[in-house]
Amino acid sequence: MKNSEINYGVLSHVSRELNCNVLGDCSGSTISRRTTKGFKRAFNLTDHTISDQNAEHIVHAAMLGTVVCLFSKNKGAIVIGILLLLALIFFYKRD
Repeated sequence: MKNSEINYGVLSHVSRELNCNVLGDCSGSTISRRTTKGFKRAFNLTDHTISDQNAEHIVHAAMLGTVVCLFSKNKGAIVIGILLLLALIFFYKRD
């Protein structure tokens, strides 16, 4: 399995800039790439278990789910959104 960073064009560029200028990680990684590395590390996932691309898709789904849940009118969904956000922060910091 080849593990190369997915390039989303302008979105990737903005994410790299935010990661460096706001979050202080100037390694060249996007926010989702760093979060993906932390996700894989937290669950002891190797490249043989899951590719970086598939793990990044899971992280992207969690990011989108977080936004949807946080803007929901359902209190249960908001709680889930907060939990997802905390998990994403944990994974980001785990790298």
